[in-house]
Amino acid sequence: MTQLRTIQNNLIIISNKHLLGRSLLNYSLPETWFSVAIGLSVKSGTEPHRIEHILLDEISLSSKYIPGLLMEPAPYIRFLPGFAADALRLKLVIHVNDIRDQNFVEHELGKRILMRIKREGIDFTLPVSAIEMNRGE
Repeated sequence: MTQLRTIQNNLIIISNKHLLGRSLLNYSLPETWFSVAIGLSVKSGTEPHRIEHILLDEISLSSKYIPGLLMEPAPYIRFLPGFAADALRLKLVIHVNDIRDQNFVEHELGKRILMRIKREGIDFTLPVSAIEMNRGE
């Protein structure tokens, strides 16, 4: 029998017969650090270099206060997936000490980024869906 512990701290017991010939994803080997991609959209017209500098600066400052947020490997920002209607879409890639730190780090970093972007006068954009309704005649 093989025992696996989930992120929610549940123990799963699997017979070795069921594991033969199957792949398992190990989040703690060969290293425990884990990459996390966070999507962010800001108003089109925002200077890409400015938002990139602000975000990297805030991640660096936050690493002193958020346990589990790593500065090595270095975080980075990508202009991906790129353009959207009225928005620049970015992807922040950060690294956390362990997969179990992911939710806490994203939560705390998200709050700090929100406050920083507001202080800097940059507008977020949120996805907008248009629904057209026709009344039956």
